[in-house]
Amino acid sequence: MRHMGRPRSRRKDLPTGLYFHAKLGYYYRESSGGRARIWFHTQDREQAIGLYVKARHKPAPAVDGTVAELVDRYIRDELPRRIRLGKLKQITADEYARQAPLLKEVFGDKQYALTPAESGRHDVLRRADVVTHLRQFEGLRGAVSANRLVALLSVVFENAASIGICTYNPCIGAERNQERARKKVLTEAVRGDILGNAHPALRLIGQMGELTAMRKTDIRNLMLTQISDGVIHVEQSKTGARQDFEITPAVQAVLSEAAKLPGRKISMFVFPTRKGTPYTESGTQSAWRRAKKKAGMDGVDAVFRDLRTTELNEVKRAGGDATATAGHADQRTTARHYLTVPTRVKPRR
Repeated sequence: MRHMGRPRSRRKDLPTGLYFHAKLGYYYRESSGGRARIWFHTQDREQAIGLYVKARHKPAPAVDGTVAELVDRYIRDELPRRIRLGKLKQITADEYARQAPLLKEVFGDKQYALTPAESGRHDVLRRADVVTHLRQFEGLRGAVSANRLVALLSVVFENAASIGICTYNPCIGAERNQERARKKVLTEAVRGDILGNAHPALRLIGQMGELTAMRKTDIRNLMLTQISDGVIHVEQSKTGARQDFEITPAVQAVLSEAAKLPGRKISMFVFPTRKGTPYTESGTQSAWRRAKKKAGMDGVDAVFRDLRTTELNEVKRAGGDATATAGHADQRTTARHYLTVPTRVKPRR
């Protein structure tokens, strides 16, 4: 059951779930799960309420000639094809499928231009519309998510062009928001408090992340068949890199405790739910948020990925090979996205 938030102290004239951003001057609502803001491009209260009421209803099937049609076509036809041919990683496909409803909410009602010559029409999605969406988040939280959404939109239009539907892609030339690599290192106290207040499965998933710097997806989907001869065999879901993690006493302690999880009696997954299935991405995110709240750290900037960053920096600090631990082919990738510890130089004499 979803709990209601605190009664609003401002703008009590708005229906529950509709908000006004005073700094930007626009109205917005939150997507399902509260993971993103859906903006209404109007400063008129009555119009915003009308758009909000319309958006709350179950979405109708995509109308022919709209961006929503192109999104549905890509998710329904092209996504399975690309997975089958090995042209797209499952983790990327899952993220595209997750983003698709949000993409339709933001741009779906717009018509698409068949050719660049038609892009001047007011009722089609134009580059200016895409730029407007991106700039709403410029320098703010959500800038990276806006970039990712536009990236998927561009993929959708590329697919439409490849099958002869249209030749105009409104994302081309739309400057993306500047992104800064997140290199957040968590203190031992913060890690301990959050994981100490997590449910057993998440705590063990987190501890495995602390010890190995594995990605969350690879830990969630870890199977018993990947463990043999004192080693955990992993093929990274994101890069395809193969790694063998030695089972140290600390890792063994986590594996031994995981064997006692309720779902293990009916599952081949190392960290299963009670039903024996692997935890989903949204499930682990929700569990992480609950653990933070229970630990009194609602306002602390800490995400699961920070466990990987923290361990890779510890490996480097100890003189180890952080790039090999991360499973990267190029040490510049590790440095750019994770490392904050400076390279230690020993003078020749």
